Amino acid sequence: MKRIDWIDFGKGLTIFFVVVAHCLSDLLESHHFENYNLISQFLLGIILTFVMPCFFALSGFLYRAPKSGGEYLKGMERKFYGLMIPYAIFSVIFIMLQQFDRSNVNKLYTWSSLGQIWNKPIGELWFLYSLFFIFLVVGLVELLHIQWYWQLLIYGGLFILVQAVQLPFMISGTFGWLPCFMIGVILKKHQTLLKNKLLFFSSLVGMLVSLIFQYFLVSDWYNTDGMVPATSISKLLSIFVFFYLFSNLHSNRLYEYFSKYGQASIVIYLVHVPIKTLLKVFLFRIGLSNYFLVVLALIAGTWLLSLFVCFLVNRIKLIRWIFYPRLLRS
Repeated sequence: MKRIDWIDFGKGLTIFFVVVAHCLSDLLESHHFENYNLISQFLLGIILTFVMPCFFALSGFLYRAPKSGGEYLKGMERKFYGLMIPYAIFSVIFIMLQQFDRSNVNKLYTWSSLGQIWNKPIGELWFLYSLFFIFLVVGLVELLHIQWYWQLLIYGGLFILVQAVQLPFMISGTFGWLPCFMIGVILKKHQTLLKNKLLFFSSLVGMLVSLIFQYFLVSDWYNTDGMVPATSISKLLSIFVFFYLFSNLHSNRLYEYFSKYGQASIVIYLVHVPIKTLLKVFLFRIGLSNYFLVVLALIAGTWLLSLFVCFLVNRIKLIRWIFYPRLLRS
């Protein structure tokens, strides 16, 4: 499948902001810099509005519906090796690294948590888990040859259901984020929407208005990492805004830089969490206490070390197998 440049750029830019958001979130939850909470909260409120919705939508844009049951099963086998095996491997790594300094861990997971990863993802690894089950559901529905408008009605109803009723994460995580994935699928089918300025500006205004309402009406308005009713409008509209930007920006050095690392977004997503966890512990241990220096060092260090891992993945086959276990079968 031929790579799409603007998709790689979108992945690269989005994964960079994922790193920024998780670094800021980690510092906010550590309570080390409470005088600067408003800065962290404002940045988190903006960044978390679009990063995960865009990731799901980008996956939806690249999605290809199976034409037969055999093709569906083969596709899900690839997704299992590409998503769930790294999910399990890094669940172990994440818990192991937390043991180095429990006092600086915001949310401590125990080894017994590994027995629950089939339904309770560990930390930021929930994205891989939810994306796998979205592929599972969407592919199955496609095989049933259900009309598009019925699919959207079904998914919309299930989205409302998981907001109203507390259900296992396997269900709530799947159907809570599925609308973002489906917007990506729709934009692929109707790519003229990517050039529609009216859609872009109306979505931008709607997203900003929604964020303003969140700020005044929701106490933890900045905590938008989840897909809940209070944040869903701004999140869904953000996809139209950023897809327009991704697909219409002209190529330059910055564009090429993020496009390059967009191709390795899964590697960066997996390694940035343990890297920023260890780096935060190191920065606190050496006594770095200036908020802005800590933020800069944590973000830059996490990003650059993640890129170094990408370099190792391209050079060392054994490391590459950890991130792409499906290569073992080829």
